[in-house]
Amino acid sequence: MKCILIFNALNDVIFLKYNKGFLNHINTYAKTQGLMPEKCAEMEDEEEVSLNVIVQIFSPLITSHRVMNCEFSNTYDSIECGEGIKLVFKECMGHLFVAISKDTIFSIKTWQRWCIGIVKFVCCMNIDLLRNKSYYSKLAGSLLECWENISNVDQSLKLEAVEQLIINSDLRSATLVILKDTVEQIKLRKAHALILVQNKLLSLYSSQNASELSSADLLLLILLNNAKKTELTTPPMLSETQMSLSESCFSQNSNSCSLSTQTELENIYSFYVFLTGYKPDPTCVPHVVHFIPITEEICLTILIESPRVSSTCIATYDTFIHLNVLQNLQNQRNFEMMKLAMHNLEVAVNILNTKLKNLKAQKVEINHKMITSRWKATKKAYDDFLKYGSDEAFMKSELALGNFADVLKKLFDAIGFDYDLVNSTKKTLKDATDVVRERLMPFNDMFRVKALKNFSLGSYLEQFPGLVHFVYIDRTSHRVVAPGLDISVNDDANEEFKKEVWQMIQFCQKHLQEGYLSLLWKNLTFKFAYFLWFEDVTGEVLKPVNASEAINKISKPGIINGDFYYKLKQSCFPKLSPNKVRCYELYSVHLKIVAPSLILDHMKKLTTTIWEIKGHSNNPIDLL
Repeated sequence: MKCILIFNALNDVIFLKYNKGFLNHINTYAKTQGLMPEKCAEMEDEEEVSLNVIVQIFSPLITSHRVMNCEFSNTYDSIECGEGIKLVFKECMGHLFVAISKDTIFSIKTWQRWCIGIVKFVCCMNIDLLRNKSYYSKLAGSLLECWENISNVDQSLKLEAVEQLIINSDLRSATLVILKDTVEQIKLRKAHALILVQNKLLSLYSSQNASELSSADLLLLILLNNAKKTELTTPPMLSETQMSLSESCFSQNSNSCSLSTQTELENIYSFYVFLTGYKPDPTCVPHVVHFIPITEEICLTILIESPRVSSTCIATYDTFIHLNVLQNLQNQRNFEMMKLAMHNLEVAVNILNTKLKNLKAQKVEINHKMITSRWKATKKAYDDFLKYGSDEAFMKSELALGNFADVLKKLFDAIGFDYDLVNSTKKTLKDATDVVRERLMPFNDMFRVKALKNFSLGSYLEQFPGLVHFVYIDRTSHRVVAPGLDISVNDDANEEFKKEVWQMIQFCQKHLQEGYLSLLWKNLTFKFAYFLWFEDVTGEVLKPVNASEAINKISKPGIINGDFYYKLKQSCFPKLSPNKVRCYELYSVHLKIVAPSLILDHMKKLTTTIWEIKGHSNNPIDLL
């Protein structure tokens, strides 16, 4: 049973995605509580959840959550109900994300974090688009469903790291030249070209002026590549009359929807998305993405950054985030922190004003005037609230902050969605695509095999007796090296081993969050080991101080919706630049009969021999 709910500040349902188990449970509960009309209650099989029922059931709980936040600064993190049902809460950009499932709290939080990342990827700061336009809710729902399906069979998505195809240096150079020629042929200053082979990255080329892609962006693009073939249509222009929220948008089969601007003849799937960029805290960089299938397994992906408005979009997003922080602090009456938050907001507004002055479009000038006017009103209301602290001053300040947020959203809608760029760049791709297809076709069979199994463990069996599986992750670049699991073969033994590996990953991440950087344990069949360590740029091992205390201040391990490992380096080594600290993870599975001392020896040797696969050497690590 699974469901994700998004509520706005008025407790209205913005987005709802659920499976059959939740549908049956909530309708049965609604009938027993008399929350459904008699005609509906008499029907045996409901195909969708009534929004009226959702509001009646969850509104008291959501209101209670907000009161706890405002009055006590101590909201619910999670609630466990009867029948093992758990609810997990997370505030983001003025909206409340509620994840419901019977899984573990840790698993639900992972799913919820991916949901937040997907929503930002689709509509950035204007989450209300999920309610106002069915296109965005359907796209977000389809991406969520893709994540659930792929993360059950793909190690890289489970680990939140990118797996790159392991090929020889000559072929790697050849594919890079192909991508470079493609970017130069389409004549765009800010562009990326990459080749995906199923869910693995073959090669990536970025033009000199392009914003750097993060690994989180690549993982979301892999999801979008899997979701792209759902029924096709054109994304809506924001100038259209907005659609009203209808319950049909939230039906059980809402993922069967139209997603892209592709036509059957052109065979190009195009989207407008918002990438997080390479900073440790996610930002909002608008991009057009074109997926061009070369073969069934190989997909050429072109990313084009909006050249005129990307920096202004980032400034608008940063201003909105600072405003959201101030709103939360004001609700809590935290006067001391409010002063710092207001200072940060004022700096962000000044940067935004500078960016807007450089844009000459009429629609931008109108929004700029509105922002200037609303900002003056917001500052005055805020100063009065700090001066008097009365309920009346609080209400005026709250209203002014809300109005300023609305104007920022209107500005973002005006500049953030450049659909002209989608159509204009799409026309230039056809000739370039034909050349890429011709140059890659000779390697198609090899890429297909590599996509199924990047490399096998066979060559390691003699050198590492008893080793069954390992996973090595460079947490600076978030690249993973791991032998294939053969989980595509549908038999009981492979399925059971996959479950063992998945449980190992979750067990390690859960204990990492508790501050454990090394683990060694066993079950009836296997011994498992996990190590996380740090090195400087010369390869010398760095010893963290008070790692447990540092980790407690950081959210769950992962890179979606914030890079846990970058923040971990900041916390563990406050006197060093995080860019000068390297972070690595190593998981291993051995047969139960292997002695712990031999496992430690294997782990040390693995870190020094992994260069044979990934192409450069590592120093041996001191696991003790």
